[in-house]
Amino acid sequence: MIAEFTLPRALPVLKIITPVPQAANALQQTVTQTQQAIQQATATTQQQPFQPGTQHTGTVIAQSANGRHTLQFADGRTLDVQAGRNLPVGAKVTISITQNSQAQITNLTVPTATTQQATLANLSAQWPTFQNALQQLKTDNPQLANKLLQRLPFLGGKNMLPSLLAFSSAVGEGALAKFLGADVAELLQALSPELADDLSALRQLTAKEGDNWRFLVFPYMENDEDTPHQGHFAWRHQEDEDGHHHTRFVINAQTQATGPVQLDGLLNDKDLTLKLRLHRLPEVPGFEEGLKEVAQSVLAEVGLTGRIALEVTTFFSVDPLHDVLKPHSQLNVKA
Repeated sequence: MIAEFTLPRALPVLKIITPVPQAANALQQTVTQTQQAIQQATATTQQQPFQPGTQHTGTVIAQSANGRHTLQFADGRTLDVQAGRNLPVGAKVTISITQNSQAQITNLTVPTATTQQATLANLSAQWPTFQNALQQLKTDNPQLANKLLQRLPFLGGKNMLPSLLAFSSAVGEGALAKFLGADVAELLQALSPELADDLSALRQLTAKEGDNWRFLVFPYMENDEDTPHQGHFAWRHQEDEDGHHHTRFVINAQTQATGPVQLDGLLNDKDLTLKLRLHRLPEVPGFEEGLKEVAQSVLAEVGLTGRIALEVTTFFSVDPLHDVLKPHSQLNVKA
């Protein structure tokens, strides 16, 4: 089975980082998740330059620590890539070269072996049936459309986690009306009958299967925009070396101020340890102090103790999306 998806319309430009003699290139690329699944990466090659106006499809043939990958193209050229997150070995990445010798990632094809992987590959980059239904709802009934937007998780707001958990519960129970309200859910599904199929597929991703990651694609709001973005929510139960059970969860999203952002949480009974990973800090005085105050306030409201740490990094080593999508034979893939 092959799962293929095209990345969202707002594709990032691959930036030339370090020009090399003989016009060799260094590229910075982003694939998210929301992507949600555009990644940022830098790449260098000693071969002839990619020509503007052309497209090239390469295969990820190697992956090592800290996001380093090797892509190989049909003409035998290889490209060493330092990515912002892991790319599955065996995945095919298509890049389009712009007139200023920069590039964009336009397509990612992931070899898959399970229905879960196919569903996640198809919906992790974008959820077109939901977006199309929402646009139609805005035209037919702006009041209900506004009601829907107000119920979505608001990134950075106190309702983020509670709203996300409520959405997850509604999808897991196959009861979208429980989250959106019967009036909104019924009209939304009437406008897009295909939405029911997507929700059924998402429900399978949330189902427990051993100790594997359970996954959810979710829409969220940022600022006062009227168009939702898309994020990924993954969680699973783990057991430490002492036999203690706890819940690990990871939320991936993206903001205008920081770029890709990841909230990594570990819940042990009533104690929650959080780490917020950012590609860059927002230009807001006292951001870290304010973040800790908000975290403590939210934890107190839900009856938990805990703490939050901040990490600025261009590589998210914790990557449930990659763990789920990677082919079982990826360590044996040959060029």
